[in-house]
Amino acid sequence: MNYDDADSDEVRRFAVDNALFWITEYHIDGLRLDAVHGIFDSSARHLLEELSSAAHEQAALLDRTIVLIAESDLNDGKLLRPQGEMGFGLDGQWSDDFHHAVHAALTGERTATMPTSDRSRRLRRRARAVRLRGPTVGESQAPSRRAVGRAPAPAIRRRDSES
Repeated sequence: MNYDDADSDEVRRFAVDNALFWITEYHIDGLRLDAVHGIFDSSARHLLEELSSAAHEQAALLDRTIVLIAESDLNDGKLLRPQGEMGFGLDGQWSDDFHHAVHAALTGERTATMPTSDRSRRLRRRARAVRLRGPTVGESQAPSRRAVGRAPAPAIRRRDSES
């Protein structure tokens, strides 16, 4: 899915607007965002951060509370950190590892409860490689034809004992 390349603004808007539609029209109180480890977005503001802001703002306008839960194989704390601390501001994270451990403990089953596809293995390898390698310096890129930028993050406060 094109979340960060040329002409991606409309795709991003569709994803965010879809979440807002469910919150507004169907009065849902939560969304589980499946396989967020497969969302590759190198934009200045990640799609999940944008979606979290818009969904929580819409819920506040409707005088309601919603919960956004991410499912990720990477178990990345950034998903749950507040946006002011360079996180995405989601409310919870589904843990497949915990789910599978509880299932095995309760049923005695020792085989995989969900098959791992070749595609999911490739996605995990790609995510790990991008995280380790980081952006490539010196690559020539065409103009993105999409909105960019975000406000600088405020300094993270330290506890007195760390100063």
